[in-house]
Amino acid sequence: GDCLEVLPTLSGIDAVVTDPPYGVGFKYDGHDDTRDGYEEWCGRWFDELLRIAPTILMSCGAVNVQMWARIRPFSWQVAWLKPAAMGRSPVGFCNWEPMVLWGSGSGKSVDVFTAPIVPDSSLDGHPCPKPLLWGIKSVEVAALNGATVLDPFTGSGTTGVACVRTGRKFIGIEKEERY
Repeated sequence: GDCLEVLPTLSGIDAVVTDPPYGVGFKYDGHDDTRDGYEEWCGRWFDELLRIAPTILMSCGAVNVQMWARIRPFSWQVAWLKPAAMGRSPVGFCNWEPMVLWGSGSGKSVDVFTAPIVPDSSLDGHPCPKPLLWGIKSVEVAALNGATVLDPFTGSGTTGVACVRTGRKFIGIEKEERY
């Protein structure tokens, strides 16, 4: 389902761990691939996350950190190190990504973690799948064992698998059936 329709029906979530679309090719409410339309859309679903969860950890992409600070100043940043990554940045290859945190997190982790990108043919077709270790480290930052974790952009399911493997409950929302 569409997170804008499902989120208002939820409550009692302990933490959100998500990797939302970064706005490439974005179309929303009459806006066609504009930063303004993307920011407005993000603000709408993020307000719902704030209503239902005390902790939110988001992989937002380096280009979107400033936008998220405008929408709602975050509590902390986490660095995901991804050795041997092939992404490009203005300085060359990009081997890290920022994640932003609202709330206090689990208090049982660190603010820098390494999760190499590992090719996985089962994830072919998804534009930006995250490695399982990314999901495991992310849920450890955001939520204690036994917590209920939500991902409103489930995509390839990394956060859900990580929750199952680490003793957390999982609720996922995804509007693209192919994922």
